[in-house]
Amino acid sequence: MKSKKGDRVFVLKKADDEKIYLYGFGIHEGDDNKYCNPKLKLDSGEILFGIQCWFGREDKFEDWAGGREIVSCKIPAPFFKER
Repeated sequence: MKSKKGDRVFVLKKADDEKIYLYGFGIHEGDDNKYCNPKLKLDSGEILFGIQCWFGREDKFEDWAGGREIVSCKIPAPFFKER
């Protein structure tokens, strides 16, 4: 389920056997040079880095989710400031 630069991704806060806590969907923008960390830009315009979340390719989301309840989560404000 690895993603690479340019891939559509799903971005999670966390997941368990019953629920998926989803930040949203977006684009893997590649590694941030300063932190060597995947930069993820959500469709909302918010930015997260791989170290702050879990993520995977959007085309694998439905199979991976397996019918679990999806809970939408807001990203804590300091997390999505451009660095």
